[in-house]
Amino acid sequence: MRTTRRCAALRARLGWIPAAVIAIAAPAAAHAQDDGGEWSARITADVDTRIEMRVWRWDQSDRWQSSLELDARETADVLAQLDARGGDVDFTLQREAGVLRFQGDFSRDRGRGEFTFDEDRAFRGIMRDLGFGRLDDDEVFSAALLDVGPELAEELADIGFDRLDFNQLVSASIFDVDADYVAEMERVGFGDLGFEDLIAFRVHGIDADFIAFAEEEFGVVDHGDILALKIHGLTADFAAGLDRMGFGPLDFDDMLSAAIHDVDADFVEGLRRMGLGSFDFDEALSMKIHGVTPDFVDDAQAMGFGRLDYDDIVSMKIHGLSRAYIEEMADMGYPLDDFDDALSFRIHGVTPDFIRELEDAGFEGLDADEILQVRIMGLGDILKKRRRVRRSEAR
Repeated sequence: MRTTRRCAALRARLGWIPAAVIAIAAPAAAHAQDDGGEWSARITADVDTRIEMRVWRWDQSDRWQSSLELDARETADVLAQLDARGGDVDFTLQREAGVLRFQGDFSRDRGRGEFTFDEDRAFRGIMRDLGFGRLDDDEVFSAALLDVGPELAEELADIGFDRLDFNQLVSASIFDVDADYVAEMERVGFGDLGFEDLIAFRVHGIDADFIAFAEEEFGVVDHGDILALKIHGLTADFAAGLDRMGFGPLDFDDMLSAAIHDVDADFVEGLRRMGLGSFDFDEALSMKIHGVTPDFVDDAQAMGFGRLDYDDIVSMKIHGLSRAYIEEMADMGYPLDDFDDALSFRIHGVTPDFIRELEDAGFEGLDADEILQVRIMGLGDILKKRRRVRRSEAR
């Protein structure tokens, strides 16, 4: 069993991201690389003392950087050197892929210097024999930084993941998917998770305790629902708040939707104060999704259409019926006092420009119903052609 695996929180700070999961932060093609580069570091001590490092290396056409965090033993070694030497450091990181040697100096909590990388010449052959093909220079250097190699590959193969590619192996290292984590998932009934599911669980910090919480609080036992629960931050307190909103019992999907779209007690109470009448959870969710806010409702109710209900308000928001539009139409000589007329104008795309086109074509003095008939029956294109003919004749 590996005893030197970094915890997921530390690995996640490295300069790679999950893609399903991961893409190595290196040039697209392999190049003959220099055997070293430069580094900088800082010492932090928020909870535990840590040393975070950035490394830069380059070749004839590319320069790239990555980052790593020293583990507890490596950190202790550097700190001991600082105490003994007054700022100078010379330390090595022994990896399966080779040896990284860092030399430089620190001033207070900041350090910088140069490093070299001495590749283990047997590493590529061993990895090839394990099914990882021909690793290029960038992949070998990445393996050294991340402490990825045959040990982790064999451990994962022993638990059934014997057909991983190098990127997946890197993902397992960064997010700490190993035999211990797989065994933990097996103990809570998730022994059949695939590699990508394990990575997703680990990325989002799902452990046995969270799975127990999901089942106890929400009756959730599907791995997809557990992942959604974690990603969207649905908590027991949020669920209790939903119960107090008066919508009756909500199922897991409803509660998850409320968490995703932030349908909380403040939002619901704000809408209820606007006099929309009764509305259920689905209607509250719809208003949130469409961006209906208490301020929007307050403005809509003051437009002079009389008391508007839920359907009216949502229709206004969806179709962009606003005070500014009403004022534009009034300026064109069409005061839209009736809500249905105003909404119809907006739905069918009656704009000030459209009305001007009609007037330029000789159709002035049309009432609202006639404007709508022209728009709905598609006479606008005919009128445009007539307008072009009249202009041509005028010439």
